Amino acid sequence: MKKSLENTFKNKKVLILGMGIEGQSTLRFIQKFFPGTDFSTADKKDGNGYLDNLRGFDLIIKSPGISWNIKEIKQAKESGVEFTSQTQIFLDIFKDQTIGITGTKGKSTTSSLIYNILNTSGKKVKLVGNIGKPVLDYIENFDDESLFVYEMSSHQLSDITQSPHIAVFLNIFPEHLDYYSSFEEYLRAKENITKFQNENDIFIYCSDFPDLIKIADKSKAKKYNFSSEHNLDEYGVKISDNPLLGNHNLNNIKAAILVARSLEINDSDIKNGIETFTPLDDRLQTIKMVNSISFIDDSLATIPQATIAALDSYQNKKVTLILGGFDRGVDFTILGKYLKENKNVINVILIGQTSNKIQEILETNNFAGKINNLHTSTMKDVVELAYKITPTNGVVLLSPAATSFDMFKDYKDRAEQFKKAVLDL
Repeated sequence: MKKSLENTFKNKKVLILGMGIEGQSTLRFIQKFFPGTDFSTADKKDGNGYLDNLRGFDLIIKSPGISWNIKEIKQAKESGVEFTSQTQIFLDIFKDQTIGITGTKGKSTTSSLIYNILNTSGKKVKLVGNIGKPVLDYIENFDDESLFVYEMSSHQLSDITQSPHIAVFLNIFPEHLDYYSSFEEYLRAKENITKFQNENDIFIYCSDFPDLIKIADKSKAKKYNFSSEHNLDEYGVKISDNPLLGNHNLNNIKAAILVARSLEINDSDIKNGIETFTPLDDRLQTIKMVNSISFIDDSLATIPQATIAALDSYQNKKVTLILGGFDRGVDFTILGKYLKENKNVINVILIGQTSNKIQEILETNNFAGKINNLHTSTMKDVVELAYKITPTNGVVLLSPAATSFDMFKDYKDRAEQFKKAVLDL
């Protein structure tokens, strides 16, 4: 490994740009394996001038959350500074042992499910990337038999010129439009998961999405598709005890089956891996039943399509839906139209920056339920109101269709505050 990367750092002045979890991991990696490297670090917390001297470096290892659209980064790139990332460094070494999973929604569930199937079948496997530790933290404990299931965000993919051996593309919806200049730029970043594959590689994608079909048409890899049009039984694995709620999760299961098959896992091990899977926190997770009312945490639903998928799981229940959050310019029209037709949602509680915008869309679409706009009220007030207005045997569903950064640190903080308020009832 060290030999294969020697030229990456040799005789170069290196900058680690961004000192979050991934940047700190990169720092440990360089100090351990390349102790003679001439390197510096820079981070937003260093103050306004942290981007001033980018052109003074030969190589910049950029953290994925820092946009390519920043003026100083564009100028540095144009002046010939070389950029790389943890993902690029990792794939340069471990491409042939990597299963990469991307998509707007379902990445964490699908990655964890694939990991569970491979792990229970006896494979040596690590879960890395967005859901695990930063990938360079695993470099020491590898061998040629190890497999890496890598949850890959658009930010991680936008930097790469190498694709994983097995690439999975689950779906695509408009998101991160505060980071990318357009949906097309976001899609191009995601496309990198297969763009650099060759005919020995494998691309697994959802044919429900015309954009993904177009990407598949350009891919050189062997291609396998799944679709919501297919019945799960068509995939040949009879699942008697499915732990994953919701129709959207059926596609995640299909993708996982195709990955396992491509690695020649037998059907009984695939079945066992699916049936023993424990669903992840903050994804349709039942927190508690209080006087026959179920409180469900789906805080990770940060786009309208994820909320719609969640609501499809509760078609025979009366639902109070908690919606809203940080305004990233996402269009909620599709959700307004869905809620117009969905008679099970009898109450909506709106919070956050998007509360007025969503209220207007619901009213335009003649939503028949009751709208309660609480703006920036505490989660305690939200949960207490939800409890009061939800009928017996009903569901209170936190599925916000928006990110959380206006009122909460992140989606986990939003979920934790929701759980605490429910448990305090």
